[in-house]
Amino acid sequence: MIQSMTGYGRSQATVGENRMEVELRSINHKFCEISVKLPKPLSALENQIKKRLQQRFSRGRLDLSVSLNGTEEHARHLQMDLELAGQYRRLLLRLKKRLGVQGEVDLSLLANFRNIITVAEKPTGDRRVAQAFFKLLEQAEGRLERMRRKEGKALAADVGRRLGRIRKAAREIRTLAPQVVVNYQLVPDQNGDGVINVLIDVYIQDKRQIL
Repeated sequence: MIQSMTGYGRSQATVGENRMEVELRSINHKFCEISVKLPKPLSALENQIKKRLQQRFSRGRLDLSVSLNGTEEHARHLQMDLELAGQYRRLLLRLKKRLGVQGEVDLSLLANFRNIITVAEKPTGDRRVAQAFFKLLEQAEGRLERMRRKEGKALAADVGRRLGRIRKAAREIRTLAPQVVVNYQLVPDQNGDGVINVLIDVYIQDKRQIL
């Protein structure tokens, strides 16, 4: 069956508190070329995804776009490194004793060290996200393939109609060929040394277009 290289497939679902959307597009291309845009939790899967698409689609340029939106993806939280804070405190107390300087080693001082308290993204559950993604990718691939088959069927029908008109025109030409009237007139050539045949009229009844 003829398949078009142009198609589109889309699928979406809720994963935890996230909304995941997968879009897969394909356009004409001599070879198989794949572009992938993934959110951070899926970035490690890029090569695996490209290999999967290459096995399923032999030709065309494919663009895969995945979005992951929701409270979990953008939520951030503060985390502290107690071990590092303890090391800072012990070191500062040693410096105070060794150098004989004044000052308190208190919370306000320790809070000035940025790597003790840091901002981190809340984990999204990468395994769960990956499982949901591959399920959605399968749906998007199927929808894209169905669209490519549907368009390929329409292309095949169009080619069939054109071939039918060509066959009809060929039959008409065979039928009308004996009726072709060609008039020749003998006229002198430019030097007056003889005659040449000049085609002055060719027609096939009223058939002026084949297609």
